[in-house]
Amino acid sequence: GIERACGFHHADGLDEVASTGVTHVVEVTQAETLRYDVTPEDAGLTRGVLAGLAGGEPETNRQITMDILSGVKGVGRDTVLLTAALALRTACAAKDLLEGASRAAEAIEPLLATHERLGGSRAQRDLLEYLVTSALVRAGRAETARSLISTRRPQNGKSGGFPILGSGMSCETA
Repeated sequence: GIERACGFHHADGLDEVASTGVTHVVEVTQAETLRYDVTPEDAGLTRGVLAGLAGGEPETNRQITMDILSGVKGVGRDTVLLTAALALRTACAAKDLLEGASRAAEAIEPLLATHERLGGSRAQRDLLEYLVTSALVRAGRAETARSLISTRRPQNGKSGGFPILGSGMSCETA
């Protein structure tokens, strides 16, 4: 079973992490349930405006994804980095959000040559999963990455949290 999981929602009502303000987090382990807030500043990122996250038509969504993969700084990229930072910290693959965001940013660079594989309405979620699993593998946490891939399920068909560590994994033993 899952030993550590993280769920979240944004203060603006989004069902996901966003770099536009406060994200409320509930982290559950077998020992405790933690409730805390994270901000983009906690990860060394810049707070953006909510309108900057608005997608739309497939071409608009594709361009947002291409900008993120091309290193264009902005609210979209910072949201991906903050989400990945939270996942990496929860998975004990980063000691804090600053390290997590740094690792996530490093993981984006190799994607520049392969970004054309991404697209469609699930692009942001697919990109995030790829970023997190790539960073976990680079950090020597391939088993955790496999666990993430095998157990990740959207809640109610939407984003908003995913289990991080699989059976036998914890921050202390990983």
